[in-house]
Amino acid sequence: MKHFLNPFSLTYGLLAAFIAGFFCSCSSDKDKLLETVPSDTEFVATVDMIKLAKDAGVTVEDGRLALPDEYSFIKDQMPADAMKEIGRVAQAVDLENIVIFGSINKNEAYGTAIVKDADDLKAYLKKNDFSRSTEEGKEVYSTSDSDYAECIAFSEDDKQVWFIPTRRLLKNIEDFELARKKNNILRFSGLASALKEENIANIIVDQASLKTGLDDYWVTASINIKDNAIVAQSTIIKPDGEEYETDMLKPVNTDFLRYMPSNFIAAAAIGINQQSGWVDEVMKAMGLIYGPRMESQADQIAPYLKALDGTIAIGVGPKDKGAFFESPNPANWQALLMAHMTQDKVNELTQMVNSLFPRSTKAANGLYRVNDGGFDMTYGNVDGYFTVTLGMEPKPDKSNSFANDFNGKPLALVVQTPLLSSLVDDKTLDYSIKGTFELNGTATRLQINLVGTDKPILPTLVAGMPRFAEAFEKKSRSYRESRSNSGSLYGSSFDDEVAADTVAVEEIY
Repeated sequence: MKHFLNPFSLTYGLLAAFIAGFFCSCSSDKDKLLETVPSDTEFVATVDMIKLAKDAGVTVEDGRLALPDEYSFIKDQMPADAMKEIGRVAQAVDLENIVIFGSINKNEAYGTAIVKDADDLKAYLKKNDFSRSTEEGKEVYSTSDSDYAECIAFSEDDKQVWFIPTRRLLKNIEDFELARKKNNILRFSGLASALKEENIANIIVDQASLKTGLDDYWVTASINIKDNAIVAQSTIIKPDGEEYETDMLKPVNTDFLRYMPSNFIAAAAIGINQQSGWVDEVMKAMGLIYGPRMESQADQIAPYLKALDGTIAIGVGPKDKGAFFESPNPANWQALLMAHMTQDKVNELTQMVNSLFPRSTKAANGLYRVNDGGFDMTYGNVDGYFTVTLGMEPKPDKSNSFANDFNGKPLALVVQTPLLSSLVDDKTLDYSIKGTFELNGTATRLQINLVGTDKPILPTLVAGMPRFAEAFEKKSRSYRESRSNSGSLYGSSFDDEVAADTVAVEEIY
C-alpha cells in the first residue's frame, strides 16, 4: 500500500505524525521556523506531536513502536510494514516543532518543519510515487502535475521543508524566506510568546480577519493535557501582549441552581452588567458580521437586551433514560430558562407569551402554564427572573453538583453525560464525560475530563468512543423498533430497564 502515509491525506497524515512522535524527541529551534512566517499572516499554529504522543501513552519497546491496548483497532488496520514506514518519517522530520500558518480570507494554509535527514525523506517520497521537479528554484515533490496539486518543497540547504497547498503558490516560498531578514511574526513580542509556550498546540488568529470589530487584537489559544484532562485556553491580546479588557460581564448569581434538578446534564449561565453598554457593542459586532439586514431585527430585540441586568441561566436534563433513545421530543426532557431583567420587561414578555398561548392558565402568582399533548410549559415571574420551564415546576427545592462550576464566574457552561455504562451494556464504559467552559475577562478555558475513572484520558476516549457509538446505535435501533411494535411511549422490553435506570443519570452527580 504505497500511499498509506501520503502526507497530504489529512487522516493518515495526522495519524502518522501522532504515532511517530515518540520515535525521536530531539528538540529543534522553533524560532527558525517562526522566522519564515510573514508578519502579515492571519493565523499561526505551532504543534508538538512528541508531547501529544507521550500524553497518549505511546512508547518505544525493543526498537519498535508500542501502542497501548486501547489502540488495537488502529494496529489492526495498519499494513505490516507501517511501523517501519512511520519510523522512517519520524527520523527524517522533526515533529516536535511543526508550524502551520496562512490566510483565512484567502483560504490558504501552509505547513513547515525542520528536516533532519533530507536524503531519507526524499527517498521515502520517491518510494511513495512522488515525482521530483525543480520549480521556483526549489526541489519540489508532488503526486500530480496539476497546477492545483499539493506539493512538498525543500529549502536550498535541505534543512527546512514546506507543505504548499497548490503548485501555483510555490512562488510564495520566496516571501517566507525573505521574512527571515525582514518582518516576521516574531517581531510581535506578545504573539511570539504565545506561540512558544510548551503546549501540544498554540494558535494565534488576527481578529481583523474575523471581522469582529477588534481589529487591533489577536486571539491566542493553547491545547494541552493537564491533570488527566484535555484543556484548551484562550485570551485576546494586542500584538505586544496587552490584554483586552471589558466590563460587560459580572459574576453570575448561582441562586438559579436551587431551581435546577440533579438529573440535569447541561447548564449554562452568564452575568450581564447592564451599566457596561454591552448591547451597543454586541449590535456593532452583529452589524459587521451580518450587514444592514441586521438593523430591523436589532431595533426589535435591543429593548429586551438592555433590560437584562444580572444572570441568565439555562439548563436541560432527561426525565429518564428513554429520552436518550427517543427521537427529539420535548415531552421526554426537562428544561429551565431564567433571565434577570427589569420588572416591566418581565411583565411584557409574560404578556407576549400569553398571546402566543391563549389556552394558558394561571398557575400561581405571576406564573402561567400550558399543557397540551404532553407539552408542559410554565412561564412568568420568579424572584425577578423571567422564567420558562418545560416538564417541571419552578420550585427552589432542587439540588445538583454544578455550584463549583459557576461560583465567581461571569460565564460558564457545563455538560456531563450519565455513566456511559448505564446507557449501553458495556462495563468497560463505567465512567461519564464532563466538559466545562468558563470565561473570566477575555480569558476562556475549556476542559474535558472523565468522571469515575483515573484511566489516561486520551487512550480511554480513543478506545471507548467508537465502542460506545456502536453500542448506542444498536440500543437506539432496538428501542425504536420495540416502541414501534408496542405503540407506546416506551417499548415493552425497555419499560423495566428505564424505570430501574432512571436514577443512573442522577448518580453521576
